[in-house]
Amino acid sequence: MYSWGHKTLDAAKDAEYWDWTWADMGLYDDPANIDAIKKATGEDKIFYIGYSQGTGQMHYALAKNEKTYHVNNLHKVVHLAPCFIADLPDVLKGQANSTIMTFRDNGIHAINGPNWEADLEKIKANYSFTIYEYFKHATGSQGQGVKSEQYWTMNGMIDRFQEFNDEWDSNEMSELIDVSKIDKVPMTFIVGTNDAICPWPTAKKFIKLIKAPTKTITVVNDGHMYFSSRANTEWFMDHMRNELQVPAESLLQ
Repeated sequence: MYSWGHKTLDAAKDAEYWDWTWADMGLYDDPANIDAIKKATGEDKIFYIGYSQGTGQMHYALAKNEKTYHVNNLHKVVHLAPCFIADLPDVLKGQANSTIMTFRDNGIHAINGPNWEADLEKIKANYSFTIYEYFKHATGSQGQGVKSEQYWTMNGMIDRFQEFNDEWDSNEMSELIDVSKIDKVPMTFIVGTNDAICPWPTAKKFIKLIKAPTKTITVVNDGHMYFSSRANTEWFMDHMRNELQVPAESLLQ
């Protein structure tokens, strides 16, 4: 809500304001953040720590622009609860095409956006009570573009880490995102073995395809929310400190 301002668009009135996905955040927002941090600190390279969606957008960005941007700006990427394909909630499975995938057609462009109370009434009027209750209670405080949520849903339905398709049909495939192109920037993955949102077995399949140096640290018998509510332990902080060490060759420059 603190970043809903815009030079030309109104977040409450202009659908174009919300016309983005988490892939766009990886291509544009992450480099803007990295450049701002480098400018503020005077550092040539920094570390990127992503959590949940913050990992998915960086996976996309590295697959697209690792050699042209990230290898020159990042020491390492550390990903908490790494996500390539999210597991859909039961309430969406089997009916996503008739629910969230049609939200924009009904004028709903943001979840938890500036018009959220009115948008919830649209959901209540156009969809089942179960769907209404899900979006009423299962959403957080941050504004999220519906298009971005549709992207997660689309890939979860078809079980593919693929490009967004604005003309989505329930079984239609688009171009795969090739994570094997990531072969330079070192990556550490800290995963909960019981993660039900970004399942560890799914992430493991993609991590094996990455050609850059990778390391995996498991949080046994814990899940997705560990990193947002219970990761302030000595064990976790020791691992984080170990992973955030500037490489010796960079110190010598």
